[in-house]
Order: sequence, then C-alpha cells, then structure tokens
Amino acid sequence: MVKRFVVWMFVMFTVTACLPQTLPHPWQKKNVTTVVQVKRAGADAARYLVQKHGGRLNDETIQNYLDSLVRRLATYEGYRNQDWQVLVVNDPACDLLAVPGQTVLVYRGFLAAVDSEQELAAALGHAMAHLALDHLARSATEEAFEQPITTTAGNDSTVIRGQQLADYMLQHHYSFEEETQAQALWQQQVGPMGQAAVLSAALCRDGWIERHPNGSATVLPVLPPPPEPLSAVSFDDMHNVLMALVPGYVVFEQGVEQERLDHFPQAIGLYLQAATQSPDQSQILTGLGLAYLKVGELNSAKHHLQRAVRLDGGYYRSRLGLGYVALQLEQFGLAEKELRASQALLPTVQGSYLLAELYQRQGDWQQAEPLFQQVVDGDPHGRLGKAARRALQQRQ
Repeated sequence: MVKRFVVWMFVMFTVTACLPQTLPHPWQKKNVTTVVQVKRAGADAARYLVQKHGGRLNDETIQNYLDSLVRRLATYEGYRNQDWQVLVVNDPACDLLAVPGQTVLVYRGFLAAVDSEQELAAALGHAMAHLALDHLARSATEEAFEQPITTTAGNDSTVIRGQQLADYMLQHHYSFEEETQAQALWQQQVGPMGQAAVLSAALCRDGWIERHPNGSATVLPVLPPPPEPLSAVSFDDMHNVLMALVPGYVVFEQGVEQERLDHFPQAIGLYLQAATQSPDQSQILTGLGLAYLKVGELNSAKHHLQRAVRLDGGYYRSRLGLGYVALQLEQFGLAEKELRASQALLPTVQGSYLLAELYQRQGDWQQAEPLFQQVVDGDPHGRLGKAARRALQQRQ
C-alpha cells in the first residue's frame, strides 16, 4: 500500500506532470475556423493559461488599479463599446498576452519589471490595439487549428479549442505590418505624441517583447493618462503591494527548483520561508502542501492545501492536491468535492483518474467506468492509462 501510494503520488504531482495530457485525432479540412470562433475560444484559452501558469494573483489593490487603468484606456474611440478584461497571472515570467475576446493577461513578472504607469499603459494600450484589430484572431484562423485536434480527459471540444489557441498564442509573433497597424491605431487614440523610448531594459529581454518586433525599437507612444478620481488606486500603490510580495516569491521559485531536483526537504524549508515572507499566498501554500504530500506527510499536506483553497479556490492544482489527500485519508465526500472542482477549473487526466478511483472504491461503477475510459483515451501509453485499462479489464 505504501509503495502504491508513493508511485501514484509522483505520477500525479511532479512539478511538470500536473498539466493536461492530450490525445491526437486526425484533423479534417472541413473544420473551418472563423474569427468569431477564435474569439469564443479566447475565454477558454485565458482560463487554460491562467491555470497552467500558477493561477491568478488575487490582490484587491493590484486588480483594482489594473481595472481602472484599462477603463481609462477604453475611453479612447478605437476601444469603446468592448468588454475589456485584465487578469493577473501569478507567474514570474515577464509577459503580457492579448487573448482574443478582449482579455489581457498580465504576468506578475511583467508588473514587477515596469517602471511607471506610462510604460505599463503603453504596453497595455498596444495589446488592446492588437485585439481591437483582430490580429491574433485572424492569424489563428489560418494556422492555429490546422493541426491535429487534441482532446482533454473529458473530451470537451471547447477546452480543446481553447488549449490549442493558448499554445498558438505562446508561439505567435506579430508581423511588422501588424505592429505598424497597432502603433498607428494607438497613436491615433492618444494624439500626435510622436515616438518615445518608454520601455525599460527589463521588458526588452524576453517574453512579451519577443512577440513584438517593433518593441525592440522602442516605438510605443507614451500615454497621457486621463484624469482619475482622487480615490483611485495609484501606480505606486499597486507597485508597492507587488514588490512587497517579490521576496517571498523569489524564495518560492528557489523551492520549485529544489523540488525539480527531488530535494524535497530543502524545497519544504524554502516554501516555509517563502510563506513567512509572503503570507497568505495560495500558490506558495499549494507548493508547500504538495511537497509535504511527496514525503508522505498527509496531515501537513492537507493543512496547507486547505489553507490554499480557502484563500483562493480558483487554482486547479491546490484542489486536485487536496482531493488526492482526502482520497488517501478515505474522506470521500471531501475528495469528490475537491476533485470535481479541480476538473471544472481545468480538466486533466489526473483528475479523471482520481475520480474514477474514488467511485471504484465506493463500488459505483456506473460513474467509475466512463472516467477510466477517459483516462485510457487521454493517456493510452502512460502509467495512468495502463492502470485505467487494467481496472476496466478486471471489471469485465
């Protein structure tokens, strides 16, 4: 029993394994993708990217500031009458992604790298220009889905399209023509400001800047910020809150590296230090709980994962981990609740397998059998797929 627990624990919760596993299906040319379809897939692409890259950074001050800034940018003629949304991704990458459907994903590392509101507004406005002009949506109709269609554990076609679009976005580079068009629209909105070197060196190294060829020439115009209410959160307010979190997350990333090397005691020590420096951060507590799980300390794992879920129930990895712990402790009600919540956030082969095992233990084959079959389809040659196939064969 102990050996089986250890084997499955590493299959489920290695640092890199807890992502959706997929199964190729033949692509058919009759499946034509339109700009409207790409925009509809944008919400699922944003959800997939947020979950894949650490969940949302849920801080009221940071979110209120970005919402306010985007509302101010949306007052310009080219951006009006559109439902803009900005989400902060809890990841150290220096990146900002424009997602079809008028969503902008701003990464924690990007916010830490910007020097001023002008710089941030210039980058946000430029991304909004690309979205207003449907640049990525149009290019995705030609390239993104002309690949083998993939399936999630739940065979959810909406998630399939969203995941494909997300993968395409991470590889996409805007053309010089698209950059020029976006720059022209942006300059048209803010007035004849000319060109200004508003990008800091930190933004010019990798991530976001690589997808914007004109960005390296520092051709984004400066935004003259419109007047704002005195009660609004300022850039300095936002940046001070963010920078107060940085030391803890630096230590957290060191823990992640130790975990990748299977140095679990060292990783736990670093996660504990990170949780002290940046308390009440769901991602840090999730990492700590999963590290305790890997050394077999189920009660400590449950404690920290429950804290993570209470702080932010919107990250699939914390809920998947808590569901796994509850299953091992035979707390089946809690296990089902957390595993289903995890699957709702991001369907994974791991989540389907754990739910199938839960129902198998309870003798409910009506629910277990289709879930095991999903795992076989989603991971036919992997350890989980083989285990699911054995379970189905034993049932026959």
